[in-house]
Amino acid sequence: MISLFELGFYKQANECFQKITVERVNIKGNKIDSIDVLTMAFNQYQVFYMDTTQSEIQNEDLLKICEEYKEQHQKQESYEEGFYLLGKGIYKFIKFHREQMDQFDGNDLEVAYQLLEEYRQDIISILAWCYYSEDKIDESNKWGLLLYNINPKYPSICYLLAYNSQNKQQKELAQKFYLESELYCPNSYKVLFNLAYYYESINDTQKSVEYYERAFQAQPRQAICCYKYASYKYKEDKAKEAYEILLEGIKLDPQVTENYVLLAQIAFNENNIDIAKEYLLKCIEISPQNGNYYYMLGDYYFSNELYFEAISYYNRCIENNNYKIKKIYSFARIGYSQFMISNYSQSLEEYFNACNLIIHSFDYEGIYKSIENIINRDFVSLKEILNLINKQSHLCIQKFQQISKNIQNSNIKSLFQYKLDILRECLMLKVYKQHISNDLTFQQKYQHIDLYYD
Repeated sequence: MISLFELGFYKQANECFQKITVERVNIKGNKIDSIDVLTMAFNQYQVFYMDTTQSEIQNEDLLKICEEYKEQHQKQESYEEGFYLLGKGIYKFIKFHREQMDQFDGNDLEVAYQLLEEYRQDIISILAWCYYSEDKIDESNKWGLLLYNINPKYPSICYLLAYNSQNKQQKELAQKFYLESELYCPNSYKVLFNLAYYYESINDTQKSVEYYERAFQAQPRQAICCYKYASYKYKEDKAKEAYEILLEGIKLDPQVTENYVLLAQIAFNENNIDIAKEYLLKCIEISPQNGNYYYMLGDYYFSNELYFEAISYYNRCIENNNYKIKKIYSFARIGYSQFMISNYSQSLEEYFNACNLIIHSFDYEGIYKSIENIINRDFVSLKEILNLINKQSHLCIQKFQQISKNIQNSNIKSLFQYKLDILRECLMLKVYKQHISNDLTFQQKYQHIDLYYD
């Protein structure tokens, strides 16, 4: 199963996992052992890179198997904490990945690495890729080099180190690792496409074209290859060729949504909005919990000033699985759409909703300006504005200093500052209470009266 994933044969790998699952239930029933946890954890990790939404749908199943394994074996000699922590570590990575709040620390996986000597290489690889996915390049490189020094032929480790080297602007080192990955897997379409992208990035057109062609000719051809090769052809202004290749991909595997997405993009760029919509609706039919397809439909309507339709799809994007940044953009575009149809109070609320989501690297300045524009131009009554300010969570209140700096109405500006001051006082009390709990000792085990203050 793992080998099929590494080779990029995702459909076959999924079929293999389903077969293993059925056999396990038939043989063991409700009994869970360490191999069940291991199989589910490794499958989840691989599915994440193939279909993030599907891995999220299955993620609670992974947690359930981990907890049942612990419950059934914890008091027995058969219990191995490393398997439990491996499953929990992968579960947490998938659960928090879209939040973009730097919540993945890898502690569970690192302890599992210490405990499960037989699976150390696999766990090192998982750690290196998880840190890479979280943009922790130095940490990823540390684990990647550890595995490379143990086993340079381990699947995918060379091109992970190549990615990291490119991110660190180490072009010669990146090329070394890319070519080494080809040496170990000369017929892997994943490796060949990576080399095509690399040579494209350094403007070596001849080499880039060579590797694109070789990647597409790799057998057996996979539907995702058609998407990658068609993307290259479309960038080269060969839309007709791209279109035919995408249709071939759909014929190979109609469940691979990337081919429909590119067909939608081609149709949209040719102003065939209805056709683009049909392709994206097909994506939704295949993966209804993937919020990104709703976001894309929202964008198509938004760019054509069809604001009611755009609002509907952006709302569905927010309701379904998606990266937090897409949800911020969705709230902001709903805010703009509501403004354009003269729903000013609703527009202001949606901009506040965007501020209630936190990404530390995100630039909220455009959202702040939209809020101050609505308030300063008296589009919304004072009462409604005050109600909206009072409704905001601490996540939005943290931004009140920036939001209010250009507000002209002194009463509204004062309320922003008042709410911010209250939040600061609450945080100071929370810190003080934690200090009391952690650092003071009490005679005769009496609790300090300060702990009762809220």
